[in-house]
Amino acid sequence: AQALLDGLTAAWGREPVALDPAAGELLARRPWPGNVRELRNVLERALLGLRGARLAPGDLGPWPGDAGPWPDAGRGPGTAPAEALLTLREMERRHIARALREEGGRVEAAARRLGVPRSTLYQKIRALGL
Repeated sequence: AQALLDGLTAAWGREPVALDPAAGELLARRPWPGNVRELRNVLERALLGLRGARLAPGDLGPWPGDAGPWPDAGRGPGTAPAEALLTLREMERRHIARALREEGGRVEAAARRLGVPRSTLYQKIRALGL
């Protein structure tokens, strides 16, 4: 899981994120029928809402495959219960909308902040209806 986190943060141009030992234990207890792809999706979703440099159990969102929380997982400060139920598409939409809002609607500045080419951001804006 830490290796996947390292790869994702590097690909996204983000500062490295450490996997909290308690979160690592939760991930290790879960049978992963979807293998690495499913684990990667859980970590991507957690990273989208993460506001720090440590991924805690409460940042993992819902247990894959149902709407409930991870067993014995407390809610961390980075994840509200309503956010945990968002789809990856909706989280991406909100993240892009926030970047645009914080950059005063300037697409070029928002693209730079998000670490994507301006043309990619324009495509996502159209696709997500922003």
